[in-house]
This record gives sequence, structure tokens and C-alpha cells, in this order.
Amino acid sequence: MADNYNISYSYQTGPATTPAPAVNPADNELITFTNCERVDLGNGGVLLLNRDNGKQMTISPEVATALTYCNTFKTLQEHANTLISTIPQLQGQLEDVTKVLNMVKDAGLMLSAQSICDRLSPDPIPAAELAPTRVCIITCDRPAAVERLLDSMLRAGSLSRHDELLLVDDSRDPANGEQNRELIAKFNLSSPKNMHYVGAAEQHKLLQQLIAAIPEHEAAIRFLIDRERWAQQKSYGLARTMCLLLSVDYRCIVLDDDVLCSTVMPPNRGDGITFGKGSNRELACYASEHELFQNAQFSDTDPLSGHAQCLGMNLSQAITQLDAGGINQTTLHNTGATMLDTLQADSPILVTQCGSWGDPGTTGTNWFIGLDPKSIVRVLAAPGGLPGTLDNRHYWLGRNNPDISKMAVMSQVTGLDNSQLLPPYFPIFRGEDYLFASMVVCLHPSAAVVDYNWCVPHLPLEQRGGRNAAREPIAAQIGLASCARYLTDRTDFEMGVAPETRLQKLALQLQELSQRKAGSLLATLRNGLALEHADQLRQLSQQLQQAPELGSQDWETYLQRGVENVSGALQTPTNVLDIPGVPAQLTEEELLMKFKTVMGEFSTALAAWPAIREAAATITGTMLECGDLAP
Repeated sequence: MADNYNISYSYQTGPATTPAPAVNPADNELITFTNCERVDLGNGGVLLLNRDNGKQMTISPEVATALTYCNTFKTLQEHANTLISTIPQLQGQLEDVTKVLNMVKDAGLMLSAQSICDRLSPDPIPAAELAPTRVCIITCDRPAAVERLLDSMLRAGSLSRHDELLLVDDSRDPANGEQNRELIAKFNLSSPKNMHYVGAAEQHKLLQQLIAAIPEHEAAIRFLIDRERWAQQKSYGLARTMCLLLSVDYRCIVLDDDVLCSTVMPPNRGDGITFGKGSNRELACYASEHELFQNAQFSDTDPLSGHAQCLGMNLSQAITQLDAGGINQTTLHNTGATMLDTLQADSPILVTQCGSWGDPGTTGTNWFIGLDPKSIVRVLAAPGGLPGTLDNRHYWLGRNNPDISKMAVMSQVTGLDNSQLLPPYFPIFRGEDYLFASMVVCLHPSAAVVDYNWCVPHLPLEQRGGRNAAREPIAAQIGLASCARYLTDRTDFEMGVAPETRLQKLALQLQELSQRKAGSLLATLRNGLALEHADQLRQLSQQLQQAPELGSQDWETYLQRGVENVSGALQTPTNVLDIPGVPAQLTEEELLMKFKTVMGEFSTALAAWPAIREAAATITGTMLECGDLAP
């Protein structure tokens, strides 16, 4: 096989001269091409080295490129059909393509779905010991929402099973903070488990005690949790980092204040589990809040117990918990191999998430371009069609099946296994959840995320929607999500490196960014945004190809406008001053210098984070015991 580098598909442009090979009905093994290193031999050949089994094969560059299209689990015949329909030069060459794929498979360069099933479901595997749970509510100037949530928690029950209940109050108006404190005191009169109040004074006390315990890390502590430092900014991540400091060595369940403590099952519930669906959740649409409630399928499970179900388990345990029948190769059909190849039976479930029932929680609508065909059909059939659905925001947005993936996405209730080393959140700006998710992958490359197939009611009290959302820009903008991609693209998936070592490496990566010259930094930001735009353009093009089958001019117009918007963004140099939240008076040079400074500070905070966590575990324990967090 080593000398067979002239394998070719005999690219021909005319009709097929040979018949398609007969398909053996029994040949239904699902395979994929993955985890192979490519070495250019300089003599017209390419050496492929399989990193998992040590197998190797020399082939032509054309074959090596074509194999990259075989990156999901399919039958060999399905892969062959994909190649001849995707690569114009291969049309009419089904027999030749099938023959070469068989040679690659026989050489040991293909990964079978059954081998993944065997690896993830060994019998037996020791059960992971689960840490106790703490529940944190985060709020900012919404006492009416807090009162509604607390009432729903009392009705949900099962509160006494959690180690602690805490409200982390980021309110800027002291009157709202005082009202929240009173609501907690009232809640405690009826609750079987008292809730603690962590407002401005309590957070400042924790800040001061951390500085006193580890004064060498004062700058890092202030960057992460000093409310005065970020008083003029929306500090979404600061409150979440506070939750982590209050729950070191525990599993932490974090709730937004505008949810209800209940769960809604999917309207089109599926069987079994799925893998690697990522951010592409399913969508069902309703014309009004009345119709939303009329069609709701509420569950007896409260979201706190629901999140604790799999949080902290190993993957094998979680699979058994979510699907007693286990998985087989059919479960993995069309699933991406890259993600699955990083998972093991003992991969920890470090993050759990769920869907949204009501308002989706995100201000943008560009996620519509990633919807699956069935969801798009439901959007177009809903009253008001696409424009009405984009504006009214009465959705069920979640999973029909529990899904296991690598990267967490936005969730109004999130489970975090903080008994493991998790990173802090970036204190300000939107996109803090994406950056956090990317850093979790960097620290724990074999870990997994469970996205449950139920939603929590997310019903903001303030009016949202009605903004002619169909006309909103679709092209991505620079933000924390861009930084998340930068880190994810540089993740080292080699096993055996300790999370503490990976955290220091992550800190050094951000330090390196902070030390670059402004021009180099700007080029990096623009390159990252161009990659995001290229991904969007790919999604839009795929949707446009399928759009005529749906018979909706509104949908085609929306997609075409998206193509024009994203294509225009790709042709125009990125203006970093367009980043949401940037002060209008800043120049480009000033903004880049500010970015460098903040990245350097965050790098310092990451390096100090293990020491901050350790000190916080002791300090918060003492504050709880002494009643310092009583309302």
C-alpha cells in the first residue's frame, strides 16, 4: 500500500462509462474518516497517518482532499454518493469512488461507529461520586421577576435536597437590592431550606476577605468580581463568577431570575439520545402567550433535580441514565466524528443545559439560519409566517432528544460541576457564556455537555420583540464569541495533561494576545470574524439550496438578504468600533490598546484562579456558618 500513491478517481467530465456497483443490503456498517495526519511527500503523494491505530497509507492529494468530506458516520455507499454529488469532477464515477473508499477502509484509516459505541458503553464502569448541589439565582434590578421565581420554587418542592440556596444580586439600584433581600426573608418563612442573600455588601465583604487572604492576587480578584471596577458596564459574567466562588467543590445550578422553576417537555418528543447537535436546537412556534400555555406539556420534574440528574456523572453513566437501552451505531448516523473521537466512557459531564419555553433569551435572530428543515416548516406554517415568528418570540426552543455535545450554548438554567476546576467568566459584555464554554473545552478536552430534552419557562416581564426582526443584520460581529473561537481553534486534545497545566497555558495564550502590536491584533480579530462569516455564508447557501422545496418567498428573501449582508461584511474591512457596548468617543487605536490591557488582566486572573478558588472555598464556608449571608 505504501507505493500506491497514484490512486486516482480518474476524473472525467462526461457520463458514467461503468455501472454503479451493486449495493449489498447487509453492508450497513457506519464509518467515517477522522484523526489522520497528512504528510506531503513532495513526489505527488500524500501519506496519511492514523493517530489512533498507527495505520498509514500513501495516496494522491486528490483522494486525501476528498476524504475530508467523509467526516460523519455513514455507510460506505452513502459516503460514495456524497462525494460524487459534492465534487463536480467525480460525477459519474461511483464505481471508482467506491473502490477507493474500500481500499482506505481496508487500510485501517476509517473509524467505525460500533467502535465508538463499544468505547462509550463498557460494562461495568465505576460510578463517579457526585458532589452535593448548591443553587444560585442571579438577578439585576428585577425584584418582580425574583418574587415570581421564588413562588414557583416553593411550589416545585425538593429544595431541602440541596446543600445551599443563594441569591446573587447584581442590582445597581439600592432600592431593588433591599426589596430582593426582603423577598428572601419572606421566602425563608415558607421554604424547607433557607436561602442566603449575596448583595453588594456581601460581595464586597467576600472581595475584601479574598484580598486579605491572598494579597498577591488583588489585581486578579478585583478584575473578576469588583463591582466598583465595572460599575459603568453590564457585568453579566461577574455575577456568574460569584456563583462559582460560592460553590467551590460543589455542583452548582445557576438560574436566571426571569424563569419559572418548572419544566416543559418537547411537543415532538423523540426516542433515545443524540450526539453533537451543538447549537442547532429544534423550534416550535406559537401565535400568542395564550397558545403557548395551551399547548404546553408540563412535567413533574423540577429543573433543579433535572439538572442534577446527570451533572458530574461520567459519560457512560449519563448514557445509561438518559437511555436505558444504551446506544448503537444507528444512534450515531450522520454524527460528526471529530467530537465523538474526543469522548471516553469516563468523560465527565461538567455542564448541563436545557431549552427555553417562551422567549428564547437571545436578542438576535441570526440563529434561525441554523434551524433544521422540520423547524423551518413549522416557522413558515405559523400564524404570521416568518416575519410574525421572528417578532412575537413565543417559542419552544430545545431538544426532542437529550443531546451530548462538547460546547455549551446559552441556557437560562445551567448546571456546572464546580467540584472540578472550571474557569471564571469574563466579567463584562455579552457572549460571556460562549467564552466560558470554550475555556471549559480547553481545560477538559475529553469532557461532555448534556442538553436535556426539556425546557424551562422563560417569561421576561419586560416587553421584548416587535422589532421587525426579519430586517435585522445577520452578519456576526466581533465580541467575546470571537475570542471563544480563537481559543477553541487552538485547543490541545492530547490526553493526560492536567487541567491546572491547561489553565496556565490558556493564560499564556491570552497574555500573548495582549502583548501583540495593534496591527497584528487587529489582523487576528479580522481573521477570526472572517471565519465566522464564512461559516454563516456556508449555512445560508445550504439553506438556500433547499429553500425552493418549502415554497416560501419570505424564507428565500430572508436567506438571500442574509447572503448579501454576510457577503458584504466579508468584502468590507472590519471596523472594531462597531463592537456593541464600545464607548462612542474611542478611536480605533484607543480601543485596541484597551483590548490589549483587558486581555492582559484576564490572563493574570486566569493564572491566579486556582488560588482564588481555594481561598474562596474557605471564606464562603465561614461566611455561611457565621450567618454573614443571612437576608
